Amino acid sequence: MKSKQGGAGLKWLCGLAAVCFVVGMTGCDDLEDKKDFGYVPPAGKGALIVDNLSPTDVNVYVDGGSVGQVGDDDDKAFNLQPGVHRVVLDEEDGGRRWSSDLDVLEGRLTILRVKLDTGDFNDYNVDVEFD
Repeated sequence: MKSKQGGAGLKWLCGLAAVCFVVGMTGCDDLEDKKDFGYVPPAGKGALIVDNLSPTDVNVYVDGGSVGQVGDDDDKAFNLQPGVHRVVLDEEDGGRRWSSDLDVLEGRLTILRVKLDTGDFNDYNVDVEFD
């Protein structure tokens, strides 16, 4: 005679295993990429965060001028006036590049997650997020 409690425990264990499998298959990369920058822009400004997840150094240009460089696997904040800015990322010793017009919001972070583009060797793959 089987115990009802043993069957319920097995169902619970199978359910837990299924949840762990789904989380493992869908969430690991996203959780690894998410960082809490804990950065607060100065009053009246917003910040552009360049989170360089690539193995190359990236030069950062805003509205046609250089604002700095972000090393490989590093991140850096650039304080900007709120508004739309033209942002260009350029690989220091190579041909990779990326550009876009981006909104910078007062008191908020505009985060660029920079990775290598596996589909085009000459480009970066950049995800834009707001925090």
